[in-house]
Amino acid sequence: MQYYIREDNAWVKVFDALLGQIPILSFFTGYVFNPSYSVIDLQNKALLKMKKEPSFFGRKFQLTKLDTAHLEDEESILLSLMMMVLLERRKG
Repeated sequence: MQYYIREDNAWVKVFDALLGQIPILSFFTGYVFNPSYSVIDLQNKALLKMKKEPSFFGRKFQLTKLDTAHLEDEESILLSLMMMVLLERRKG
């Protein structure tokens, strides 16, 4: 394993899951709670950051490149992030 994806703030997902159970509030959780994820290398250096943009309908993510020095495996990293986005979108 050369890289791993880490959620920056796990409490966002907890509050999103808790408030998502309430029928009226579940409509607003997609706009209020926006998780962000970082791609970290083995030296604990952040290479990419992916953040969910606020939206009521659907999920849009923004990808930001933080470091260009160690992205030899850029294709596999992007494919991993795309898979994660598809899994996040399936959750709703």
